Amino acid sequence: ASPEDDGEQSGGGGGGSGGGGGGGGGAPRLRLVGSSFGGWAAARYAELHPGRVERLLLLAPGFELRSRWEAIVGADALAKWRREGSLEFTMPSTGAPVQVPWSFAEAVEREVRGEPPHLAVRTCIVHGRRDEVVTVGSSQRAAERAVPGSTRLVVVDDDHALTAPHTLGLVVGEAEVLFELGQGACCSGIHALGRGR
Repeated sequence: ASPEDDGEQSGGGGGGSGGGGGGGGGAPRLRLVGSSFGGWAAARYAELHPGRVERLLLLAPGFELRSRWEAIVGADALAKWRREGSLEFTMPSTGAPVQVPWSFAEAVEREVRGEPPHLAVRTCIVHGRRDEVVTVGSSQRAAERAVPGSTRLVVVDDDHALTAPHTLGLVVGEAEVLFELGQGACCSGIHALGRGR
């Protein structure tokens, strides 16, 4: 399945596990949201604990982050990061500098291996076509490997931060649908900003 643009679906629809909560009186099933490495972590948790996770909202998930460091920072900066123990990055949304410890790259190296986590629960992935940190192809491959009918891939005209106003509105709308919140129930401040209300 090929992704559609700006709000269109691919990867098989929106089936997957349904229902709202506990599932037989046990612990409630989780609805997880993760961005970048956090998106990978949420998907991996769902893969390892399928009975604990009901739904996933993944924003530019770092499925192939392990293989992207040199392309992201360059060979010289990668060597400096390893040697000095931290590297300064710029927050895309604010331009603020942030020091990222080398231990983060080591954790990615240790944890992110091979294929992306297998998506078997109801999942929505939002990924920017201009993402240079983790390419949209990684999300396309994950959606193609997913349980049929479980995963919706939405490709938007944005970068890795996914902070353009139209993207924020779209993410809020996808969250409302995925988590069955009802229009306007989710993140009203972002909702107003993202949809121009």
